[in-house]
Amino acid sequence: MLNEVAGWQRVLGTIGSAPDANVTARCLAEPFSEAGVVEVAGVVPFDSVRKWSALIVDGAAGGAADDAAGTSVAAGTWVLGAPDFVLQDSHAGTAGSRGPRG
Repeated sequence: MLNEVAGWQRVLGTIGSAPDANVTARCLAEPFSEAGVVEVAGVVPFDSVRKWSALIVDGAAGGAADDAAGTSVAAGTWVLGAPDFVLQDSHAGTAGSRGPRG
């Protein structure tokens, strides 16, 4: 089951309105522009080989960053990209960690 994470609309709006957003990401700007943008602490720009981009949202001790209006955005690293590329490293060691067979 998935849980909704605070501020996801603002994160998508921020990714879509970034000056270096690719064509796909720019499609996010219009539908999520009303949510506003979030101040980011760091960015990993999209790369066509890597097939993902990311932004880092710093939060207070409570784990969320608030804007001037008091709207929360969950702190952490937000990654947007092709699932088969974003998730490939998370499963890389699973089979190999058992050691050689034979």
